[in-house]
This record gives sequence, structure tokens and C-alpha cells, in this order.
Amino acid sequence: MKKILFLGDSITYLAQYVNDIDTYLTMHLGDQKPTVINLGLSSETLSGLSEAHHPFLRPCAFQRLERTLDLIKPDLVFASYGMNDGIYHPFSEERFAAYKEGVKKFVECTKEKGCDVVLLTPPPFDEQMLDPSQLQGLDGDDYGFMKPYIGYNDVLKVYSDWLLDSEYKDQVVDIYGPLFEAIQKRRREQPSYRKGDGIHPNHMGNFVCAQAILKQVFHITLQDVPEYVEDESKSELYQLVAAKNRMISDTLLDFIGHGNELLVLSTVGVDCLAEESEKLNKRIKEALERDKLSEKIEEGSFKGHKSYHFYAAGRSCIVVEPKEAKQGRPWVWRTEFFDAFSYADMALLEEGWHIAYCNMQDMYGSELAVQAMHVFYEVVRSKFELAQKADVFGFSRGALYALNYASSYPEHVGTLYLDAPVVDPCSWPGGLYKGEGSPEDWRKCLKIYGIGEEDAVEAFESQREKMIQTLIENKLPLILVAGDADSLVPYDENGAILVDAYQALGGTMKLILKPHVGHHPHSLEDPKEIVDFITKQSE
Repeated sequence: MKKILFLGDSITYLAQYVNDIDTYLTMHLGDQKPTVINLGLSSETLSGLSEAHHPFLRPCAFQRLERTLDLIKPDLVFASYGMNDGIYHPFSEERFAAYKEGVKKFVECTKEKGCDVVLLTPPPFDEQMLDPSQLQGLDGDDYGFMKPYIGYNDVLKVYSDWLLDSEYKDQVVDIYGPLFEAIQKRRREQPSYRKGDGIHPNHMGNFVCAQAILKQVFHITLQDVPEYVEDESKSELYQLVAAKNRMISDTLLDFIGHGNELLVLSTVGVDCLAEESEKLNKRIKEALERDKLSEKIEEGSFKGHKSYHFYAAGRSCIVVEPKEAKQGRPWVWRTEFFDAFSYADMALLEEGWHIAYCNMQDMYGSELAVQAMHVFYEVVRSKFELAQKADVFGFSRGALYALNYASSYPEHVGTLYLDAPVVDPCSWPGGLYKGEGSPEDWRKCLKIYGIGEEDAVEAFESQREKMIQTLIENKLPLILVAGDADSLVPYDENGAILVDAYQALGGTMKLILKPHVGHHPHSLEDPKEIVDFITKQSE
């Protein structure tokens, strides 16, 4: 995608979650970053409803949607509505129907213009942030944003749940759930915690929304909170990105037209917008080059060993250094579940192997994952001068990453260690055979692979046959550990496929099949057999 458009109500117009996303992508993706344009509008709805005491008739998105899409020509549109659509009243089927009809119409309009669309659930309403005298019960008679229904959060939960279970569910990002849980978690720890004004989240709340979007749409899992979330003044880059986005937003809203009678815009004029944007882009580039933010490596410690924390392809990474590196600087590459059942990892660390990991959750070893993995490989090799070939560990679903990377770049892999491996996605997460499966993971897996469920068996079988042929042709040694009673990722539907192929075609392989053991525990508490196999192959 080259151009992304955000539309929504005042939460989007205020732009903190949009700026968080844009700043992160600017910092880590460089020239690969899509253009981000935010045209959220305060007071706007999809339902076309407006409460009686609102200062003016609330604008409806469809008053400007076609003009906006024709002007911007986005590849992807985010729509963040719902907070205003119930107009702060108790639940009613009529208002709910108006919201649902608005969502349907929005999706149809954007698709007619050739745009993909992502729908955000409404965020939660936090009545604890309002003066109790403002809130009304079911016997209220003049509901609205100034005098909301005390149970309005329950109304938004209905709207959110419908969206997540609707025909559009594959296009929905849930921000209600993560934000509500984050608020409740903080209140359990600190009952007086305040997170905004009840309608608009504070910056930490907006960052939770940004995390959800980055994870589901960009497949980037953020764990660390950037310093600018706590204090925007600490990041020149964030301030520049925010200033550019506000200038573009105000100028284009003024040019396109809107229905918010009280909105005061600061416009540079559409004829000057490109020139003024370029000035800010230059300052953004200078800030990136000066601070080298995407290249920073922070030192830490991991179980008594020095560790290094950095980013590659926008994803958080770690390299753990042995006390004394073995000649040739070999390394273990954990593809998933860093430090889980890490008996072999730690044993090899003591023997002089480095350990490396890049967080690529929920990518299921897809082509996008392989591309990001290769960026990580290049960064690790250049920054830490590690061996050309990594010993790649794939635990459970991590095997999809390990196998697909190894078949794409066999020259970069020494030994494959797979543990209770997922080899056929139709088994897990698909659950198409005797395995338990995971419907939510299956939906996400098919989406990132770009495969329809009706084509999944044939598509994954074809891919798997080519992958196995490549592994054996390139003489990649394999050690596979699994339990013979695994009901989640059944051995005969997964690991056995590799074992049978290696045995039939004469590949170098060792199988350790644990009797009466399920999916967990992984590995061997005494990893000597695993370590010996890997060590021998590296000689």
C-alpha cells in the first residue's frame, strides 16, 4: 500500500494514535513507509444521527466521503466511528440499525472507489472520568455528549461486538477490547487512574489503539512504550510528524469541506500544501539522520549474559552474547517463543553460540514473514559479525517460519531444530483433520497468505512439497522432537510428513519421539542429544 487515509470522529481528528503509527513507520520503514493522511472530523458519525442539544447538526461522513476519496485516492482507508453514533443515549434498535446501515454504506462506497477498508471498533466510554452530575440513568430526558447515559459503554460494547462478528469481521481491528482491558488493568493497580475525558483516550490509550492497528494490519507487535507517549516534547521526530499531519489535515478539510460549524482550522492553502509538506519532510529526514533512531542498539542483560536490543524491519529484536564466542561465531535463531523451553538454547549459549530473535508474531511463516526475516538476518550478520549459517529453531508454529525461510534461503541455514512443529497449516491452525485447530488463528493465517479456505489444502500441500524438496536438495540437516500424544499439533499430520520425506530421500535427520507426551512440554530438560546433533553438524 502506498497511501493510507484515516477517517473518523474527534478521536481521529485529534490524531494521537495516527501520529503514533506514522512516527513508528517513519522511524523504521524509511522510504518503504506509506503516505499517511488523517482527515478525521470532530462530531462526525456514520449513522447520520444527532442529539437535540448538540450545538449544531452532527456532520455525517457521507457528506464528504466521495469528494475525499476522489481527491486523496487512497489504497487503504481506516474508519474509526461509533462513539458518536449512539448519540450518548441508551441502546435502541433504531439507532443501532442506523449505525449498521452506515457501516454497510461506508464499505460499499470505499470499495466502489477501489480502496481497501479497515473498520475500527468504537472505543469504550469511561463514565468514571465524568462528573456524576453530568450522567443520566434510564429515566433521563435530554441525552447527549454533555449529559450522557451512564451505561453508554454497554451500548458501545454492543456496537463493537456486532462489528467483530459481522460480515466485515476480516476487515475489523478491535480497539474496544484492548483499550477497555488496559483501563481496567491500570485501575486494579491504581484505582484513581485517569485516562482521558471519558470520550477521548489520553495518549497512553491512543497508543493502545496504535498497537492494535500495527499488529493486525502491519504485523508489527509493539511491546515497549515510546518515550513520546509519556511526553511528546521528548521526541522531535514525533512533534514534526504531528505538525505535518495537522497542517495537511486542516488544509484538506478546509478545501474538501465539512459540516462542523465550530471547527477552527489552520490552513496553508491547498496550492501551498505540497511545498510546505516538503519543508517538514526535509526536517523529518534530518531528524532521522541526526539521531539514527532506527539504528540504535541498547545493551542489557539476559540471565547473566550481555544482550543487545534493536529493531529490524520495524520489529523488536534481541541478540544474546555468550561469555566467550565459539570460533566461527555460530548462532541460534529462535523464530518464535523466545526463551520458552530454552534448554537447548541455553546449553548452546554456554558452548559459545549467540542467540538471536526477532518478534514476528501472527505472521505464520508467510512470504511477508520471510521477507522481514531476511532483513533481520542481514542486520544481525552486519552488526554482530555472526556466522553465515544460523542454526534455526522452530517451536510449534515457529516451524512455519523456520521451514519457509530455510527453503527460501538454504545457504543461510546450518541445522534445523523443530520441536512439536506445525508443518501443515491445515492441521493447525486449520483443524481440518483430527487436530484441535484455532479458528481465529486460521482466519488470520489464511488472510496473511492470501488463500481462500476452499483452496487451502491444495495450496499448502503444493508449497510444502516444494519446501521439502529444497531442504533435502540442499542437504539441510534436521533434528525433530515431538510428543506422540500431541492433540493440538498431531505428529502424524505434521512432523511425520518431514520425517517420512527425509527418510525416503536420504536426508540427514534425527527424530526424538517422546512417548505419551502432548504438545507441551517442548524440548528435553536434558538437551544433550539436541546439542550433540547440532554441534556435530557445525563441525
